[in-house]
Amino acid sequence: MAKSNGIFSKGHFRKHWQIFVKTWFNQPLQKKKRKNSRIHKEKKRLVDNAPNYIKPLVHCSGPRHNTRIKFGRGFSVNEIKKANIPINYSNSLGIKIDKRRKTSNSLTLYNIRRLKDYKSKIIHFDQKPYDCFFTDNSLYNSLAKQT
Repeated sequence: MAKSNGIFSKGHFRKHWQIFVKTWFNQPLQKKKRKNSRIHKEKKRLVDNAPNYIKPLVHCSGPRHNTRIKFGRGFSVNEIKKANIPINYSNSLGIKIDKRRKTSNSLTLYNIRRLKDYKSKIIHFDQKPYDCFFTDNSLYNSLAKQT
């Protein structure tokens, strides 16, 4: 009971109070999404650092970070030419090219040396046309003479 003979206070409830209430019903789903995004980022990072392409060493930009060295987007055209690699052929060898890059520091010599080492380690397989398709050598010899 009320202590004295006063009036009961009124609630002053709002009609649209639901928009001000923060609920966490999506918490388990957000946990799952965060976990999936972490896994996706890690897989992407591993794919980006996979050794299927050789990338140059470059300096970071800006005065604060220019002492730091990282892997760049691709070799400059001059570096590839000095390593005696055809530009059109370099992509099939797994060498990335960045046509915007200018070479103006001492790392270019190191990058050229890396390209030459990479090129020396590549093994070329000569293709023999029609060799595996024909058991009859006379047919193979006639085709070889035509080409």
